Amino acid sequence: PVAPAVVDAGSDVAICAGASVQIGTAAIGGQNYSWSPGGATTAQITVSPSVQTIYTVTAVNNCANASDSVTVSITPGADAPALVAPADGAINQALPVALSWAPVAGATTYTLEVATDAAFASIVHSETIGGTSTSVAGLDPIEYFWRVRATNVCIGAPSATRTFTVTDVLFTDGFESGGTSAWSVFP
Repeated sequence: PVAPAVVDAGSDVAICAGASVQIGTAAIGGQNYSWSPGGATTAQITVSPSVQTIYTVTAVNNCANASDSVTVSITPGADAPALVAPADGAINQALPVALSWAPVAGATTYTLEVATDAAFASIVHSETIGGTSTSVAGLDPIEYFWRVRATNVCIGAPSATRTFTVTDVLFTDGFESGGTSAWSVFP
């Protein structure tokens, strides 16, 4: 008698967009495997679909065959937060700079990034917090770019990018506002 082919594609699974997952189980000697879609010929494969995909593996041994399928679903990330303050292009921001954004339904944390360039290649401050505001100190008096990502089970898309410029004034004598003897020190 011919032994039946044995195959197991694994349990259905959900992944975050851009992530990968291994599906299938350990190979059984004497069996050949074929996956659809993709055409892989191993018992286990690593996949990273961009949309929900059903993968089917077929095992063949001595003319017997068996197939099993697994569904890989994509869990959407949290919506992008709307930035609240400071206004885009704000100038003369005193340290620490207060940054805030609107809450996102289902978000568990938010990741703030502050950079010296619009491509966020030179990030000077990054933090993950549970709330919708924070203050950032220790910045030089230049223009900065900032954005926020919300996270539920998966990391969401970044917010729109805003800019602000830190003041280079260490103190003021009050003259700008009409006073002549009122000194103020900026933090």
